[in-house]
Amino acid sequence: MPDESAVEEALLATCALAHERHGIDPQALQRSVGEHARRLWRASPTIDYCRAIGISCWEGLWGRFEGDDPDLVALREWTPTYRHESWARALAEHGVNGPALAALLAARFQEE
Repeated sequence: MPDESAVEEALLATCALAHERHGIDPQALQRSVGEHARRLWRASPTIDYCRAIGISCWEGLWGRFEGDDPDLVALREWTPTYRHESWARALAEHGVNGPALAALLAARFQEE
């Protein structure tokens, strides 16, 4: 699907920033983010809703989830923590403890 390649390109572009700042291999960080994002997503309080409507962990890293439906509101409120944790855990796996960098990368990925 074209969407998948766009997500991969955006993720690699985001990981390049971590490479510039800390020398982390972009592909290795991309794999780490994916692993942590999947684990966190599967443990989320909204996983049943997401599965029912087909929202993936990748969409959780960039989606805005607008609307008044209570499930969407819960998802929208939870995703900032999910995004930050996915990036923070991936960075930690590569020896970087950087909450500010995790926040920056989470925001950058949404922009990309």
